[in-house]
Amino acid sequence: MNAGLLDIALGSARELQVLARSQRTESFDTKAFAIIADVLYARGELDEALRIRQEEMLPVFERLGDARSQAMTLTKVADILEDRGELDDALHILRDEVLPVFERLGDLRSRAMTLGKMADIFQGRGNLDEALRIRLEEELPVYEKLGDLHSRAVTQGQVADIFQTRGMLDKALCIRQEEELPAYERLGDVRSRAVALGKVADILLARGELDEALRIRREDVLPVFERLGDVRSRAVALGRVADILLARGELDEALRIRREDVLPVFERLGDVRSRAVALGKMADILLSQGELDEALRLLQEEVLPVNERLGDVRSRAMTLGQVADILQARGSLDEALRIHLEEELPVYERLGDVHSRAMTLLQVADILHAQGELDEALRILQSEVLPANERLGDVRSRAVTLGHVADILNARGEVNEALRILQEEVLPIFERLGDVRSLALTLEQTAGIFAARGQFDEALRIRREEVLPVFTRLGDVRSWAMTRGKVASVLQAQGQLDEALRILRDEVLPIFERLGDVNSRAVTLDMVADVFSARGEFDEALRIHREDVLPVFERLGDVRSRATSLRKVTAILDARGNYTGGQG
Repeated sequence: MNAGLLDIALGSARELQVLARSQRTESFDTKAFAIIADVLYARGELDEALRIRQEEMLPVFERLGDARSQAMTLTKVADILEDRGELDDALHILRDEVLPVFERLGDLRSRAMTLGKMADIFQGRGNLDEALRIRLEEELPVYEKLGDLHSRAVTQGQVADIFQTRGMLDKALCIRQEEELPAYERLGDVRSRAVALGKVADILLARGELDEALRIRREDVLPVFERLGDVRSRAVALGRVADILLARGELDEALRIRREDVLPVFERLGDVRSRAVALGKMADILLSQGELDEALRLLQEEVLPVNERLGDVRSRAMTLGQVADILQARGSLDEALRIHLEEELPVYERLGDVHSRAMTLLQVADILHAQGELDEALRILQSEVLPANERLGDVRSRAVTLGHVADILNARGEVNEALRILQEEVLPIFERLGDVRSLALTLEQTAGIFAARGQFDEALRIRREEVLPVFTRLGDVRSWAMTRGKVASVLQAQGQLDEALRILRDEVLPIFERLGDVNSRAVTLDMVADVFSARGEFDEALRIHREDVLPVFERLGDVRSRATSLRKVTAILDARGNYTGGQG
């Protein structure tokens, strides 16, 4: 519904309210209030929607003794609280106030739906075991007994969501293809089938199968929403297309879609919340491009104020986490750490969101690692993050955390243990999950360790034979280019300077230029300068740093990379002075 239709609906509800009050008909009055609250909720005006439900509707149903309407209104209240991130209060209402009503009324369907909403909250908090138990033991049997094929298919899809969150991609894909999609096809439910196909594409994206994920979104999903005239769903689907393009490294096109095709739709619909989410996604793309100042401006000036105005504490915490990521990329590690510890973590702890807390602690450990506090970073990962991953049954996140543990052990010089963790614990998980992309990235980590140990031939073999073919098959041009850059680094270390320079100039740079990835282009030029410096061509190395690298990092506000480049300039000047002095 666009903003104009929302205004019409609101106006009609106000007229109904006036009529109801003139006739002193409370039932009509509550119906009008329900429409008004729904419209306000759709606009993202959660506080006013909540006030209407609690102060205008609930007292009427209590006075009328209408237990069912009271329970349904309390369910809507719980929905608003959940959206605001107040999960404990939402769960309390559903469990202690709504569920007993439907049990007393013998309403099996409404009871199952309420339990489903409770499962949504458990899932949002990362309590996947309890969410899965409810879906399998409490919801599905009811819908099967009632012969409700549609609700059964929806619940099967939610079960698949849990498996997908846990990284069990093959199992999730099997449910979607063998249970959910056939049900919608049998029911002739074109819209639900398109949504389910979109989820299939999400799984393929997680597995790194970008071309097929993109094909499904463009050929199977988008045309359905266009034919149905569902503007909102089309915008959401286009946003997912942008996510795939971002994963492929096509940053300019991903940003264009978000800016020109997605954002205007939510603005036209008056959907403040979805607009803020879209702006947050644009900030992610700008961060990937190295446009740190603009990404930070978007988050601080456009997204955070919306989160705060809507009273959405969870989204505010997540946005602050994005701000911290940008500050970390700029080298402002102390402020990034402060935000994670003082503004983000307390929110997730108060909300009981174990998963988001673990993810934030992972980022804290990364910053401590960058600051050289390796022991504390390792303690956080081993004592707090890994146990949370295991308690949640989140296999994928456990593998990711172990990869970070390996990075720290490698930095501490415990190279053999780092390599063992990657080869014996991380790689087998991604192989079992069928996650080809993460498998390739982990192999890249092992190649980095081999290169650091001076085992250049093995590092080259892994990158050429095991990593690059995967990115080629997945159509992931950006990751392919980054890996080719690392191949060039190994060749440089082996003294093959001409071949290293050829790869960087002829293969890597053109890709980042085509993708509009300004930051990666500057990083690659920095590597080119390293090769020239190694060849003794100090003037050319200096020119590249001063004309091509430093101005980019300065424009992007990337303090850390700028400092690194300046240190290299100083080293080149010293080397050039010594070289000239030696010749004289």
